[in-house]
Parts: sequence; structure tokens; C-alpha cells
Amino acid sequence: MKNEHTLLGYFVGNLSLSIRKSFDSLFADHNIDLTKEQWVVLKGLINNGPLTQTQITQFSHKDKTTITRAIDSLAKNEYVVRTTCPEDRRVHIVKLTENGRKIMEYMAPFIEERMREAVSFIDRRRV
Repeated sequence: MKNEHTLLGYFVGNLSLSIRKSFDSLFADHNIDLTKEQWVVLKGLINNGPLTQTQITQFSHKDKTTITRAIDSLAKNEYVVRTTCPEDRRVHIVKLTENGRKIMEYMAPFIEERMREAVSFIDRRRV
């Protein structure tokens, strides 16, 4: 049984790495300056509206440093804006810009297809 769990962990880790590399390649193929981590932030904003950086960290399961770096790059590319919460100046609210929305709309069909390809070989009866 231990070997099955070890193999499953190995498989999931490799699948995750392959998907990240695949996303990076997909964005590069379309001349989009975006990483998978940045895409996760944009996807969260599309689905939920404006969020605090802490909320983004929580739903993305990424550390604060990774999210801060992703948001910095997204802001530099004008895909998001970061504002200070009027009630608590320590809190930053991240909002999707029109440029960010356009990038997500443009890339959505390509990303959906890539995700279908990534999981197409999984035997759902065995999962």
C-alpha cells in the first residue's frame, strides 16, 4: 500500500510540474507575459471580484511572497491594480483591470483545451 501512495504522490507532483510548464509554454506561444501563478491570481479575480492579497494567498495555496511577486508583475503589466483599503491601510485590495479581463478572455479557450489534454489520460475509474 505504501508504494501506491508514494507513486501517487510522485504522479501528482509530476502532473503539477507538467501543467505549470505547459501553461508557461502556452503563454509564451501567444506572446503573453504571464506565468501560471499569475494566471491563478487573475482567475481568482475573474471568479470572485476584487480580493485582498490575503484572500488570494488563501485560495491559491501559495505563500505570501509568491503572491506578492505575482501581483507586482500583474500590476506592472496593467492586468491588475492594487489599492489600499480605506478602513485598514495595511490591507491591499487587488482588482482586475480591463487589460486583465481581455487577456483572460483571450486565453480562456486555449487554457481549457490545455487542461483537458493534461488530464485526458487519467482513468477516472481508478481515481
